[in-house]
Amino acid sequence: MNFNQRAAEPQLICTCNDFYRHSIEESIAAGCEDADEMMFDLGSQFRCEVCRPLINRLVLRKVAAEQGK
Repeated sequence: MNFNQRAAEPQLICTCNDFYRHSIEESIAAGCEDADEMMFDLGSQFRCEVCRPLINRLVLRKVAAEQGK
């Protein structure tokens, strides 16, 4: 994780894979329900693991919001 790059680009979630918030939201819209499914959907894998908890929270929060509609 490149924390300097992430600080300069608030929408960048994973610097190892260059995943931005919109990519994660697109995977969620496609039906991904956790971080592992999202990585599979995007054709990647976790490298440093620092972003896994953040991505998982984003996915779970979005899924919960969608189910609450």
